[in-house]
Amino acid sequence: MPDAKTQPPPTGPAPLPARIGRRLEQLLATRGITIAELSQRSGIATSVLTQITQGAWQPTIDVAWKIANAIDVRFGALLPRQHPGDFVLTRAEHNPVFTSPDGRFTSQPLSPYSCDQPFEFYRAELAPGAAHAFAAHPPRTIEHLTVHAGTVEITIGRESPQVLGPGDWLRYLADVPHRYRALGDDPVLLYIVLSYAGLDVE
Repeated sequence: MPDAKTQPPPTGPAPLPARIGRRLEQLLATRGITIAELSQRSGIATSVLTQITQGAWQPTIDVAWKIANAIDVRFGALLPRQHPGDFVLTRAEHNPVFTSPDGRFTSQPLSPYSCDQPFEFYRAELAPGAAHAFAAHPPRTIEHLTVHAGTVEITIGRESPQVLGPGDWLRYLADVPHRYRALGDDPVLLYIVLSYAGLDVE
């Protein structure tokens, strides 16, 4: 039996920044978009975009959404494409986590990015008292949101704020600016499904 010390270490997915960098390079190449053009469309500095494509920096959730919107793809398209079969297992430690600049809002994709599925699942968490605002998602994007824990105030476009608690569910058109704000002393845990009805599957 070979000496265990000589066996190669177990392998897993490449670090998330490297995976995002490679995927973004692919998306830009297929669309014929340069880093300079992406910078103009997204408002993100070319130096930052270069670091992302090189895998030197993981974008925050805000930056990732700006990039996705600028090249007309859904958020999950920034992750490596997967082609699920009848049985697909993703371990928790391999699921990417995106954070807000202040680190008080996190979002974690719970479903692999598949080119034949027009929806994505997310787990999102807000620290007590934290708030996070999103720019409009692509046209006709529908968001289904369920509150698992905590109390959250949600403002959608110009609609009056809605306060939701554990077990409450909300469906809305997310192609307008929207904002989450945690109320009370407890963190808020949300489960979200995004349905891209108006966006071609990438």
